[in-house]
Amino acid sequence: MTPLRNGTLIGLPLTQSGTGFLRRMLYDALAQQLEPRGCDLVEELRFDRRRKWRFDLAILPVKVAVEYQGGIWVRGKHVRGAGYLADLEKCLHAVAAGWTVVGVSYEQLRDRFDATLDLLVKAVEVKTGSKTNPATDRPGEGP
Repeated sequence: MTPLRNGTLIGLPLTQSGTGFLRRMLYDALAQQLEPRGCDLVEELRFDRRRKWRFDLAILPVKVAVEYQGGIWVRGKHVRGAGYLADLEKCLHAVAAGWTVVGVSYEQLRDRFDATLDLLVKAVEVKTGSKTNPATDRPGEGP
């Protein structure tokens, strides 16, 4: 895996510091963490055929979706009015269908990779009935 210092990526060549590289790193790390739990990762999973909506990354069978939120600082599609409203509608429909949707930014992956990975794994544990509570990180304590 890429070297980390305090959860931050270090020493990456410029060709390996972009969003695509971080997305691949997250996919690989999640796959390694979740395989023993019987979970599969699917990229670009279409969860609503009528609307043709897709998740950037879906964790099955627990129905946890990861949506990469890009363009935050350059007024990208996801943070402008129409795009933001469309994302909210998509998320609402996903939640109504039993999905847990988690938004992840480039900055979270770049600056806090380990912490972001740990929280995604805990989200899966919560959905599978694990006794670990991500809010307290202590066994047996519910919200």
